[in-house]
Amino acid sequence: SKTLSEHLRPSAPPQRYGHTMVVYDHRLWLFGGVDERAQVRNHLLQYNVPFRRWHALPSLKGGKAPSARHSHSAVVHEQCM
Repeated sequence: SKTLSEHLRPSAPPQRYGHTMVVYDHRLWLFGGVDERAQVRNHLLQYNVPFRRWHALPSLKGGKAPSARHSHSAVVHEQCM
C-alpha cells in the first residue's frame, strides 16, 4: 500500500510551510504559506481525496484573492474557509 506522500506526489503543489489546511466535503483545502523560494503565497489549493488530485483554485469572493500570508489559522464556517 502507498503512503500519503506517494498518493499526493503526482499532482502535488510545490513544498511549503506555514500554510493552513482544512478538511471539508472530502477535500483538503490549503491556503498560503511560504514556498521553497521563501515567497509568501496566497494560493488556494484543493486536494480531492476520492480522485487523489490537486487543483489550484481561483479566488471566488469578488474576484480578488486574500493577501499572501503564513503562520495563520483557518476554519470552515458556513461552507467558507
